[in-house]
Amino acid sequence: YSKDGAHLNNEKGQIVWNQTYEMQSPMLAKCQDVVAMADYNGRSIYVYNTEGKLGEISTTMPVKAISVSAKGMVAAVLEDGNVTWIRGYSAEGTVLLDFKTTMKNYGYPIAVSLSPSGILCAVSYIYVDMGEVKSSVAFYNFGEVGKNESDNYVSGYDYLNTVVPYVQFMNDSAAFAVSDDRIAFFQGAEKPSNVATALLEDEVQSVYYNEEYVGLVFLEGAGNGKRLEIYDEKGNLVRKHTFDMEYIENDNSRIETLTRTEKTNIALAFLQRIEEAGYTGIIITDHSWYGNNAIPKELAWEDWIDAFCKGYEDAKACGDEIGLDVFFG
Repeated sequence: YSKDGAHLNNEKGQIVWNQTYEMQSPMLAKCQDVVAMADYNGRSIYVYNTEGKLGEISTTMPVKAISVSAKGMVAAVLEDGNVTWIRGYSAEGTVLLDFKTTMKNYGYPIAVSLSPSGILCAVSYIYVDMGEVKSSVAFYNFGEVGKNESDNYVSGYDYLNTVVPYVQFMNDSAAFAVSDDRIAFFQGAEKPSNVATALLEDEVQSVYYNEEYVGLVFLEGAGNGKRLEIYDEKGNLVRKHTFDMEYIENDNSRIETLTRTEKTNIALAFLQRIEEAGYTGIIITDHSWYGNNAIPKELAWEDWIDAFCKGYEDAKACGDEIGLDVFFG
């Protein structure tokens, strides 16, 4: 897929279906044989499976994130001024469910994932509490169990001084979340609970998953060195492997690494929420981790300085755009 359209080829190279569109920042979500495509800040969502088009969804508000179930249900994060909606659609565009979030009550949703059945939904929020940046991973149940809970909320977990840009269901009873300093595993078909958490010393380059395992790719040493760590759905590290060859990131089970545009969009939206909450400035300290430098020490000096300052420079550019003071911490 690209900014101009998407298509599916069969094993003989023949085109099964082709969808044309014009998008500035295309987003893609997939689950088993179903895929959904939308433009960041757009108002259309296209839903396909391996046989053809399942439907097209038109939204009344800009789309910020999407997820799709194996049955073609789509969950979309929609922005409406100071309120953000999480709305569920059928592939044909019928609204199945929705609930609203605010920065004050929930935080700003930056990632969403539906279970294959569409019964469970995981949402990652980022918010400011007493001047500190926090993240929260919340689970909602749209089945019989969730009907008895407020807003269908059944469980949730908070994380201090970290951002969780990835949440993903592996199957109907297992999910995981990746932040800049950890990977957390959750299990439960009705009320997911945190069963394991592993702290990460290095920055994750790519994330892969299937119904049973999660793979994380890290940089390893100088040059093209990389390290693959594989975890099972219970959070056990089952294998670690180093390699130095290039690899192509097109596996169907991969969670796409955020593009620079997507990172900027998230940062800008978050800083806007901070300004709306009454703050006039923010201090960036993402280069520090538990009192230690979070930048790999083996980098060349110029690369090390660039990485050390990158978070601040990106935030400063977004802050200048909306009039929010950004300081280097």
